Amino acid sequence: MVSNGQVPEINFRRFGLLFATPGGLQTGMQTIPRIFLADGADVARVRASLRAGDVACPKAADRLESEAAEAVGLGPWSVVDKKGSAPSGDPHDFVGFAAYWWPNPETPDGLPYVPRDGVVNPEQENFDGTAIRAMAAAFNTLATHAYFTGSEVSGRRAALVLEKWFVDPDTRMNSHLEYGGFTPGVWNGTGWGIVGTHVLVWLVESVALLDSSSFLSASVHDGFMKWIDAYLDWLLTSDHGRFEADRPNNHSTAYDAQVMMMALHLGREEVARKVAEEIAYRRIGIQLEHNGQQPWEVARTKSWAYSSGNLLILMHLADLAAGLGVDIWNYATADGRCLRRSLDYMLLAALGREKWLWPVIDGWTGAGESWVEILRRASRGWKDRAFDALASELDGVEETQVRASRIQLICPLD
Repeated sequence: MVSNGQVPEINFRRFGLLFATPGGLQTGMQTIPRIFLADGADVARVRASLRAGDVACPKAADRLESEAAEAVGLGPWSVVDKKGSAPSGDPHDFVGFAAYWWPNPETPDGLPYVPRDGVVNPEQENFDGTAIRAMAAAFNTLATHAYFTGSEVSGRRAALVLEKWFVDPDTRMNSHLEYGGFTPGVWNGTGWGIVGTHVLVWLVESVALLDSSSFLSASVHDGFMKWIDAYLDWLLTSDHGRFEADRPNNHSTAYDAQVMMMALHLGREEVARKVAEEIAYRRIGIQLEHNGQQPWEVARTKSWAYSSGNLLILMHLADLAAGLGVDIWNYATADGRCLRRSLDYMLLAALGREKWLWPVIDGWTGAGESWVEILRRASRGWKDRAFDALASELDGVEETQVRASRIQLICPLD
């Protein structure tokens, strides 16, 4: 583990940089943020271009500006503000309601709740899952905007959002998820709820961007790092964490992404490396079929969304593992289970050239904007620009959405 301001050796190897500063890695007049799902040097170059008025991706820059203007007026959020009660009685405990569970129509009190996969129960609004998603989305936007533009308004607001959720003793979340997946009459909490904090993966990266922008005080930064250190330990040692790590579907990949991201930012390389070295057989070998299908995801009523989401998380894991010298992008089992086949399995449907044959509870509406990032990461992971060219052909995704996607700023073309 490293203290604030120290940079693990892995980052020097990955980015080929010379020396470090507390806010990030320094080269010339640019601050290189300590991030792991993108190349910090690339991001710094985009920032320099934006600040010089040379905007390579104007649509993405305009959209970020618009989203930041909206986000600055939202929140801040806290777990103590939930309308429902934590089973423990402690309002600082995160309670993630199991969104697809509903009152039992066969019992007078509605207990125990029963599942309706893919159908969201509005009772979730009374607990913390909605709040953490809104908090993370706003923070990511504000921190990214502050990094790229130098906006003090966005930077200070982002710091406040972070402080209220993670640091302030009166409002912070306790660093565990014992009550994730809360289901009345069934579980007070379950490991299944850990997928609900997958939003922390990008949030931790955004904290690094904000830390490179001089808007994050040392006390808030240190408080946040202590929080994720404690949460990481809970993920690694708790019954709920061990349960989630053994799931054969998107729950375990979301768990891996959280563990790896927090471990890398904390300098706990041995933890991240252990996960990276197990991805091949624990995730690729178990979650993917030899033809590329994701059986646990296509079985869901929202099969496209779950398959797309899990594919993207697997790509994130491949990028994180690459920084540790573990090649997941090109790994294949003896019978051909691999990332490339899973992308190929979905690609023709994403492009609207074939019909997706698995359940989609609300009807097919197109590939979704997440596929812009999927294709960008495929382009970079396999060093094949043909994937980027396909983004403009995605079914249901407008060309303006492709150009305005934030991935254009975070993972720019070479």
